[in-house]
Amino acid sequence: MKHVSSGQFELSLSASEAIWLFTPEGERKWAPGWSPVYPAGDPSEAPGTVFVTDAHDTETIWVIIEIDRHGGSAAYARLTPGRHAGTVRVRCTDVRPGHSTVNVSYDMTLLGDAHTSGFDAYAPAHFADMMLDWSTRIESYLQTLRGF
Repeated sequence: MKHVSSGQFELSLSASEAIWLFTPEGERKWAPGWSPVYPAGDPSEAPGTVFVTDAHDTETIWVIIEIDRHGGSAAYARLTPGRHAGTVRVRCTDVRPGHSTVNVSYDMTLLGDAHTSGFDAYAPAHFADMMLDWSTRIESYLQTLRGF
C-alpha cells in the first residue's frame, strides 16, 4: 500500500525564515516529542546527514536529501523499520511580505501488513488534519517568540 499526500498552510514568516522550522533542529522547537539524535555526532543540515527520532515508542531513521534555506525547501528520506518508508518534501514560498505558504508532501509506502498503525496519518483523508495541527503548533510557537 502507498500513500501520496500533500497539503499547505500559511505562516507569518518569509519563506527563508519559515524553512528553518522544518529542519531537524527547527522542528524540535514546535513539535512535541521531536528530539532528533545524530549517530555521527553533532547536528548538521548537510545532505546525507542521518538522524533518528523516537516518537510514540517508534524509531524512525531520517536522511537529509537537501535543505536549501535561501530557496525555502527541504527534502528527507525516512524509514520506520518494519512499518513504512518514503520521502518528505517541504517547500516554502513567499506570498506577501512576511508571509509564506508551506507546501508539504509525503510519499510513503507500507512495509508489510503487520504494522499499519500510524500509516493512515499519511492518507489524503487524514493529511489535512496533520497540516492543521502543524500550522496551529507553529503559530503558537511563533506567538511565544513575539511575546503574545
